Amino acid sequence: DCLGRKGIIKHLKEKHHDKLNELQFEYEESGSKDFESQLSRLVMNVPFCEKDSKNTVEEAKKEYPVTLDFMKIIDSRTRRIPNYGSLMGRIARLLAMIISKEQA
Repeated sequence: DCLGRKGIIKHLKEKHHDKLNELQFEYEESGSKDFESQLSRLVMNVPFCEKDSKNTVEEAKKEYPVTLDFMKIIDSRTRRIPNYGSLMGRIARLLAMIISKEQA
């Protein structure tokens, strides 16, 4: 069970020792130091779980209505996200909603 930062690092050291040593060598060769702390910071952002683990979560696919009113609601919520992007990003988000509905 490798949940959490320490568990993931332990798993990497036990199961992927050669690859981890190769990465550490390349990292230290570039003049950087403290590989362990950098690795610890990186694994905090990586989702990890074994396929047969009980802690896996199935991603729920929600069926959203593709109506003009609902699309306006999604667009107003998108505008409130800081640094989301321009008008093109908002349009892309709405198009993704329509395309995913057509593929379903």
